[in-house]
Amino acid sequence: MPVFIAWSLLLSTIIEASGKEQIQTFFVNVLEEGIALKSIIALSIIALLTTGIAIIFCPSPGGKWEHILCSPSRLGRGMSATTLAFMIGTLPVLWFTQEWQTLIHLMILPLGCTTLFWIIFSAGDFVIYNASHLREETLFRVFKWALPIIFLVTCSLFYLQIIGGAYAK
Repeated sequence: MPVFIAWSLLLSTIIEASGKEQIQTFFVNVLEEGIALKSIIALSIIALLTTGIAIIFCPSPGGKWEHILCSPSRLGRGMSATTLAFMIGTLPVLWFTQEWQTLIHLMILPLGCTTLFWIIFSAGDFVIYNASHLREETLFRVFKWALPIIFLVTCSLFYLQIIGGAYAK
C-alpha cells in the first residue's frame, strides 16, 4: 500500500501543478486506472456466487476448489487495498487545494464504500475457508440458498444500472 499511496500522491500533485490540459488529462486517466471501483463492484457480485457455492458444496479444506472459489474474494481484497491506497494518496493534495468540506464531500463515500468492500471480501474469504465447519450453523443454512438468490438479484440490478447509464463517464 505505501507504494501506491506515494504513486497517487505524485500523480495528484502533477495533476494539480500542471497548467497544460493534455498533461492533466493524461495523469487523471492514469490515476483513474488505479481506482478500480467498477471492477470491485463486479468482483463483489461474483464473490457472492462463489461464497454461496462454497456453502452449498463445502469444498475440502486446502483443496483446488477452495482456492478457485476464493479467487474473486482474494482479488477483490487486493483491488480494494490498492484503490484505498490511491484514494489516501490523493487526500493530502486535495486537502491542500480544496476546502475541507469539499474534500469530505468528495472522498468520504468512496473511502467508506471501498473499505466496506474490503471487509465484505474478507468475510467471504473466511466463509469459504471455513465452509465445512460452518455448514451446520443455522445462519449458514439460510445463507446456503440466500446467497445465490442475492447474486441473481444483484446481477439484475447491476445490469439495469449499467443500461441506465449509472456508470457512464
